[in-house]
Amino acid sequence: MDVEKAVDKHARYRQAHRDKTRAATAAWYALHRDDVLKKRRDRYHANRETLKEQRRDYYVANREAILEKARSQKTECPHCHLMYTSWYLKKHLETRHKFVCE
Repeated sequence: MDVEKAVDKHARYRQAHRDKTRAATAAWYALHRDDVLKKRRDRYHANRETLKEQRRDYYVANREAILEKARSQKTECPHCHLMYTSWYLKKHLETRHKFVCE
């Protein structure tokens, strides 16, 4: 119970004094910047291959999601039967087939 009160007390202080907290954090980071960056570099170099593999997996999954979304947004032009994104179809009809779309 005391731990919860302490956490709530600190959280309430941070909420009430955002500028002070931000300034104190910036000052601490400026003082310890070299150590923080060294630890970050060391952590990266210790797990370099794992991190690269995670990044590649994320990239592949994200790429597939983006391509699937693009495929789902394609519609066929009723006149020339070519596939266009739904937001470009109106422009295509106006320029290629001279239809006025509203």
